[in-house]
Amino acid sequence: MTYTVTRIAPEALNTVEDLQKARELALRLGALRKDLWNRFGGIQAWGEKPNEVLKLFKIDNPPSKYLLDYKSWDKTVQQVIDDILMTHAAVREKVIRKIYSR
Repeated sequence: MTYTVTRIAPEALNTVEDLQKARELALRLGALRKDLWNRFGGIQAWGEKPNEVLKLFKIDNPPSKYLLDYKSWDKTVQQVIDDILMTHAAVREKVIRKIYSR
C-alpha cells in the first residue's frame, strides 16, 4: 500500500509549537483529501474531466473553509485529483481484463 505524504515534515522542527502547527496542517490537509475522495472518488465521478471536478470543488470548498493558504490547497487538490484519476484508470483496466478473460 502506498501513502501520500504532504509537505509538513520540514515544518516540524524541534520545537513544540512547530510540531503543533505541523499537526494542525496535517489535519486540515487530511480533511481536504477526505472531502475530495468522498465527493469524486467513487463511481459518480467517472468520466468527469479534471477541470470540471476542480471547478465544482472550488465553489463549495474554498481554501478558507480548511484554513489553508491557496498554494497548499491547490497543490493538494491537484495531487488528489491525479490520484483519483489513476485509481479510476487502474480499476477500468482490471475490469477490461476480467471481461476479456471470460
